[in-house]
Amino acid sequence: MKIQIVFRNAFFGITMLLLIVVGVQYAPADTPETNADNTDTKSARAYYGREICKIEVRGNARTLDPVVQRIAGLETGSVLDEKSLSQARINLKKSGLFAEVSIKAQPCPAESGTPITIIIDVEDKWTLIPVPFFSSDGSSVMGGLVAIESNLLGTGKQLISGVMGGTEGLSGFVVYADPALFQSRYKLVLSAGGGVGDEEIATPDGKTALSFKTNSVSGSFGLGYQFTPRLSASVRTRLEQYEISNIKGPAADGSLEIEDSQRQLSLESRYDATVPYGSLLKGFETAARASYSFVVNSPSISGQAALNIPTFAAQRLRFLAAGGFGQRPLLSEEPISGRDGFRTLPFGKVTAKDYWSTAVAYDLPVLTRGWGAVVISSFYEHGWYRSAAAGEHDFYGPGAGFRVYLRKLAIPALGVDAAYNLQSDQTVFSIAVGMQM
Repeated sequence: MKIQIVFRNAFFGITMLLLIVVGVQYAPADTPETNADNTDTKSARAYYGREICKIEVRGNARTLDPVVQRIAGLETGSVLDEKSLSQARINLKKSGLFAEVSIKAQPCPAESGTPITIIIDVEDKWTLIPVPFFSSDGSSVMGGLVAIESNLLGTGKQLISGVMGGTEGLSGFVVYADPALFQSRYKLVLSAGGGVGDEEIATPDGKTALSFKTNSVSGSFGLGYQFTPRLSASVRTRLEQYEISNIKGPAADGSLEIEDSQRQLSLESRYDATVPYGSLLKGFETAARASYSFVVNSPSISGQAALNIPTFAAQRLRFLAAGGFGQRPLLSEEPISGRDGFRTLPFGKVTAKDYWSTAVAYDLPVLTRGWGAVVISSFYEHGWYRSAAAGEHDFYGPGAGFRVYLRKLAIPALGVDAAYNLQSDQTVFSIAVGMQM
């Protein structure tokens, strides 16, 4: 058993290393993607090497001018070149706040010499999104509403809140995120939540390993810094207190211990070299996190990487790897099901203290219109995980799904996946909601 685990971990480590090495080498240049971008670039090329004397923002009905300028990363007094122009366009598109982006240059009319004016023309997306939901498994009913505002008062700040209730209990949460604290490179994230609910941890075949009722209250504080447009880092602390009751399932019959609190400190770094590619993204991205639990006095590490390779006519081939290892309290185990690379596991019912997964996927846009696009995805994944409640399991199998990209909404990617776990002979459905594709 130990030899198998060592082999699995070594295989994952080699895969992750190769993906990172290839991805860093592959990271695409910051090049424009659309015909409109090409037209803007050609017209601005005559002004490369000139000093920017003024920046005008147009078309923004909600987003404040300083926010648009801060996201673009262009400053008066700097010199315009192809890299800064292309990076500004990428920054604005990847912010998720704008449906259209155009950047042009023209001479400053009131200045002598060669200074230029940069004109940033954008179209705001609708950013206040209510998401009602309802679910039932025949024995229980759950419903609620999540409200997402990703451009609070036009400042680019995010506020997410939600309330959920039903036969399993009542709970709520709120998250506040400032991607540019005081218009600086610092980032701030605050969250709080609490309530009563039923929790379930399942094995890959869908059988319940452990179920229990929680009455919890939690809070977290995170502070980050954006070193470059691609590289960022953050520190986060999380506190949570539980009251556990009504413990059931096969895992409850053993010596399993469920801690009644969580106190955790985490350090995270992220490298994102992806650029817009039609309704998708291309390029390489990776993230790593190191955490320390003050409940079990033990560290843990986790990481993930994705290489998105453009193929034909806005199609994309993806290679993904993710993994994590360390001693974690049961209620601090990583929720892994429902993520890319883990979609063959029961949706929302699998947590792990040790895990790894590799996957390959292909994305095919089948419909593109002014309102957005429909993308069909197919994938194959293979992985392993270990949980204090469910034990250790292999999983592997194919799957397919679709995403609907809504161009004028700040949360454009909505979709459903179906995957078949060949190891457990189970078909799993999962839901995807995200800012990027």
